[in-house]
Amino acid sequence: MDHIVEHEHWQHSSFIEFSAGFFLQKGHGRLPPLTAAQNLIEAKINQGRWIVECPNTGCGGALCISSRQPYFICLECASPENGGRWYRIHFPPQKKVIEGILLKRPARDPWLASNRNWAPSETVAELRAENRARGLGD
Repeated sequence: MDHIVEHEHWQHSSFIEFSAGFFLQKGHGRLPPLTAAQNLIEAKINQGRWIVECPNTGCGGALCISSRQPYFICLECASPENGGRWYRIHFPPQKKVIEGILLKRPARDPWLASNRNWAPSETVAELRAENRARGLGD
């Protein structure tokens, strides 16, 4: 089945469990509590995957994220710019519409979908126009 990839599509553990193990392995200790989450961070689609990129200048970390557990903390730098706390992830209200438009674009498989990209600055109308320009319809 073709889909826009989220964390659960490729990992056997929940996003929080995965993050806890990796966070500890990277030497950051235990994860902070989710109840201490502060600030919003925008989700985007990169090559067919829902991701969040670390906003910490110079870090470059990114994670394939989960709409079931919409939180992000950078596993590379531990998000010092956010006080070492989780961010809440903001998914667009038109998430399913955006996914449907991008799924009309061909891909070898969901993991290698170089033409399935979306940024929060792009509108649904712009995505549809891009598909029409490629002969993919609405």
